[in-house]
Amino acid sequence: MNIDVVIVSNAYSAYLKMITESTIRTAQRGERDVKLNFFIVEQQGDVNYPGHTTLHYSFPFNYNQCLNLGIKAGKSKYVALCNNDLVFYKYWGWNSLIALKKYKSISPTTKPFDGYIEGYKVEKQITGWCIIAERKMLEKIGYLDTPCEFWYSDNVYAFQLEQQKIKHALVGNVIVRHLTSVTLNKLPYKQRQQYMRKQATKFNQYKQNYVNQSIKE
Repeated sequence: MNIDVVIVSNAYSAYLKMITESTIRTAQRGERDVKLNFFIVEQQGDVNYPGHTTLHYSFPFNYNQCLNLGIKAGKSKYVALCNNDLVFYKYWGWNSLIALKKYKSISPTTKPFDGYIEGYKVEKQITGWCIIAERKMLEKIGYLDTPCEFWYSDNVYAFQLEQQKIKHALVGNVIVRHLTSVTLNKLPYKQRQQYMRKQATKFNQYKQNYVNQSIKE
């Protein structure tokens, strides 16, 4: 079985490129029984990742739009949607495939536990820095909506799943550690604020537009 691994990266320094490359390596090292196809959606036009597919884009940065670009570039039945600052642990891919027989969307945990925890709460059941999903489900919901540039992108995905009544679960034996906003914290203050400011307002407006459209229908 194959998993397409989509990684959103902005390697404007050698250090940040190293972080992305480390994410790729740990994903490969943590999984030997599943073929992984990497699609790195890279903001820097002069940065490439030999041996993998590098995707550059010209639109203003939008996290979910970057993920959509990577999703559409692949063909595997399953897709992992990832930040570039992750550490994958042993058998993460194989255990994900087992969980995806039960659910169409899952997230890894940082602390192992037995079984699954269903729900749509961000940073609880949905870890926005790594989501693994069935491609057909993503196509069915029309891919990821893009009302927010960065923050609240995972809330958007959670809302889409909940509205479509698609169950999501945190999986106790899929272990991935998040190094927490390595790229974001290295950006200039004004650029960080651009990706963070007013995102809650945009998300709430997005939800209200959904409700208004549903009433009209």
